[in-house]
Amino acid sequence: MKNKKERNKLLGKIIKIITLIIIILLLLHNCVSMYKGRHTNPGEIDIDCRDNKCDSFLKALTLSPKNIDFNSEQYIYNIDVESSVDEIIINAMPFDTSTKVSIPSDLTLKEGLNTFKIVVTAKSGKTKIYIINVTKKPSDNKIVNDIKVSPKDIAFKEDTYTYNINVDNSIDKINIEAFPASSKTKVSIPSNLSLKEGLNIFKIKLTTEDNKEITYTINVTRNKKSSNNNNNNNNDNKENTETKVMKELTTSPINISFNEDVYTYDIVVEKDVNEVIINAMPFLSSTKVIIPSDLTLKEGLNTFEIKAITEDGRELTYTINVTKKGIDKKVIQDITV
Repeated sequence: MKNKKERNKLLGKIIKIITLIIIILLLLHNCVSMYKGRHTNPGEIDIDCRDNKCDSFLKALTLSPKNIDFNSEQYIYNIDVESSVDEIIINAMPFDTSTKVSIPSDLTLKEGLNTFKIVVTAKSGKTKIYIINVTKKPSDNKIVNDIKVSPKDIAFKEDTYTYNINVDNSIDKINIEAFPASSKTKVSIPSNLSLKEGLNIFKIKLTTEDNKEITYTINVTRNKKSSNNNNNNNNDNKENTETKVMKELTTSPINISFNEDVYTYDIVVEKDVNEVIINAMPFLSSTKVIIPSDLTLKEGLNTFEIKAITEDGRELTYTINVTKKGIDKKVIQDITV
C-alpha cells in the first residue's frame, strides 16, 4: 500500500515536471517566432509596424517654386519650370526621426533636364530612392525689350542696330532709355545727350550676365538754324542735301517703292528669274554705297543688304528680301490619243 502511494506521488511530480517543460518550450517557441517576424520574415507581424509606417519612409516631400503631388509609394516625379528659375528647394519629412534623408547639396538648374535623387535610409538599413526630374525651359535669348528716344522716337527692333533720326534746330537735347530683358543685364547710355548742329552719334551698350555684349547706334541729325528768312528755300535745299543720304534705290525685274526712311523691302519674283539687279544713287557723291556682288537667286527667300556710308561716318542699311517662287514639279501637261 505504501509503495502504491509513493508511486502515485512520484508520477505526480513527473507530470508536473513534464507540464513545466512543455510550458517553457511553448514560451521559447513564441519568442523565436516573434524575433523572426521582426527581423527576417516580412510575412509575420512586426510589433514596431503601426499603420504601415514601417514601409512608408517619407511622410512628406515638397518642392519649391513648383510643388509635386507626393505619394510615399511613387518614386519618380517630373516637373517643368520657367527659364527664369535658377534653383529649386527640396524638403523631406520622414515618419521616424531615426530615418536618414540625403538631399543633394547643389540644387541649381541648367537649361533642359535636371535630375535629383533623394536617398532615404531606415534604421534597419533598408533604402528607398525618390527621383525628381526638373525640366527648365530654354530662354528666348532676348537681351533688350525696347529702346526709347525722345522727343522723336525710333521704331525699335532687337536685330536692327543702327537708327537715324532728324530733329529741328530748336531741340538741343534728347533722352534715351533702354529696357533690358533681364535685370542682370548692364546698360550703358552716354551721360551727355546734348545735341550740336549736324550729326550726333550715341552708342547704347548692353552687357549680359554671361558677358555677351550688344551695341545700338542712334544717329541724331540736328538741323542747322536758318540765317535769314529771305534764303529759306536755299537753306532748306542745303539742309536736305546735308541730312539726306540715299536719293534713289531701284530693283529689277520688280522695282520697289523707295523711301529713305524705310529700311526693309519685300518683293516676290517668278521661278524663272535667276538674278536681281539693284541700283543705288546717294545724294552726295562722297557717300559710299556698298551693293552685294552676288545677286543670284535661289528658290525661296534671298536677302540682300545695301549699305550707304557718308563722309562724316553715318551708316544706313537697306534690306531687300527677294522671294523666288518654287519650281513647278510638273513634267508633262497632257497625253492625247
